[in-house]
Amino acid sequence: MRIGIDVGGTHTDAVLLDGMAIVSSHKALTTTDVRQGIIEALDAVMSEANIEPGSIEAVMIGTTHFTNAVIERRELTETAIIRVCLPTGSGLPPMCDWPEDIGAVVGNQCYMIAGGHFFNGKPIACIDEAETNKVIEDIANKKKDTVNILTHCNAGWLATIDWGTATSPIYHAHQKGIKVHVWVDETRPRNQGANLT
Repeated sequence: MRIGIDVGGTHTDAVLLDGMAIVSSHKALTTTDVRQGIIEALDAVMSEANIEPGSIEAVMIGTTHFTNAVIERRELTETAIIRVCLPTGSGLPPMCDWPEDIGAVVGNQCYMIAGGHFFNGKPIACIDEAETNKVIEDIANKKKDTVNILTHCNAGWLATIDWGTATSPIYHAHQKGIKVHVWVDETRPRNQGANLT
């Protein structure tokens, strides 16, 4: 069974699926504390279906909050952007088309490191463990508390292998004991989510 949660500007919706069948669903006004709203939606669909957490294979969460914050220029915080894309992705660095005011607010901390896969799963380049560790340490040294990481197309092991591409820096930070908060503006597990969403 899988759970999908969509946090919109007005409502938070959740659905529990068994295959393609809807087992339970929940709709509530989006709360100021988005995390608590997600927890309540998760609890609601699981309670209604009377199931144990162990029977859930995956939870997918989507939200417009990042996009809204950028458009409205509100509640933005310093964020490191790590793009796992080299050598093929060097032509479009992170934030290359962002307005300067947004770049300044989020700290202009952009990193491009080797690694990645084609849409069909074939490797472009292996992730360089030493390079990834160097980037994570640089971010942690600049920001002494929680490190914010934005992932775009956060393909993890479902889409590739091992730690995946965009999720690899998060695993490295965790191994080093660096506290991170992960922002996700787009997900593409298994080739645009065709097999999961």
